Amino acid sequence: MRGLIALAMVAAQPEPVPERLPPTEQCAGDESFDRFRGLLKDVVAARDERALLAMLSDDVEVNFGGDVGPALFAANWKFDQAAESPVWAELEEALSQGCIHTGDALVAPSFVAQFPDQLDAFETLILPAGTMLRSARDEASAGERLDWHLATIIDNSDDTWIEVKLVDGRRGFVRHDQSVNPLDYRLVFEKRGGAWQIAAFVAGD
Repeated sequence: MRGLIALAMVAAQPEPVPERLPPTEQCAGDESFDRFRGLLKDVVAARDERALLAMLSDDVEVNFGGDVGPALFAANWKFDQAAESPVWAELEEALSQGCIHTGDALVAPSFVAQFPDQLDAFETLILPAGTMLRSARDEASAGERLDWHLATIIDNSDDTWIEVKLVDGRRGFVRHDQSVNPLDYRLVFEKRGGAWQIAAFVAGD
């Protein structure tokens, strides 16, 4: 009996929180998707609005407010204005950080589908390879190089620096522009009628 109780206690132990969350690539190898993603990268590099709209599904999800469809996508991303749309930078970032299967869909980046349940995605940052964890809000302060580490936000009131605590307990400061929000924009790809389409490009939860 004691052995069974001990086994049950071991089984009930919570999963350890991972210290790092590097991008995962699970989508390569499907020839049709490889072609579609390659074309999308070319479209993004060319800043080709018409070609991008042609790659969207008719009911593409634009936001979590209920907006769907290519026309609302174009309006949301200001395709009718002279200044370059911010969509291109967001797409480039999403396409550079892995891709993962979620049911019948593929999602890029991979972070949302892999984010650990033990952490609050609204209070957590992902710190890519090369991010420096500084001892003070100063580029000249002592630093440690990080590699896709997870960190809880302690203080986000500064315009340049965020005070964070890593899962392993280390604390310090990282630059806003060296951090990734796990709920940032992500692409959802679905294969419909034998052809790949972008079914959503949304941020948040």
